[in-house]
Amino acid sequence: MNIKFEQGWMHLDKDRSLRLIDAKGTRVLVRSGSLWITQDRDRQDYVLEVGETFKLDRAGDAIVFALAPSEIELIELASVESAAATAGKMLAIAADAAGKWIARRFGPQAISNRNLCRWRHAL
Repeated sequence: MNIKFEQGWMHLDKDRSLRLIDAKGTRVLVRSGSLWITQDRDRQDYVLEVGETFKLDRAGDAIVFALAPSEIELIELASVESAAATAGKMLAIAADAAGKWIARRFGPQAISNRNLCRWRHAL
């Protein structure tokens, strides 16, 4: 799904619908009201009440229909995954920097530099 925001909410009047195209992985949260959700290649339909969420798990389109005036929140899973991937990259960068610092401080080059300094002081 191509949501232009990481999280978004909207109001649907009773008997209004929202078509979500290629929405697999998107979570639908009911803030108020009641929703009926159907998705391509799923024989089961879902009715959600206030506070309930549903993760769209099929490729293709989904229809969200308001059984009552409703406020819904759409949360795109990709934004959550990208945050986890970013955190993983940051940890890898930090680990690499720590490894380089340890190597400079305690590695073979650091030991030979210390010995060189000792020789200079001895002379």
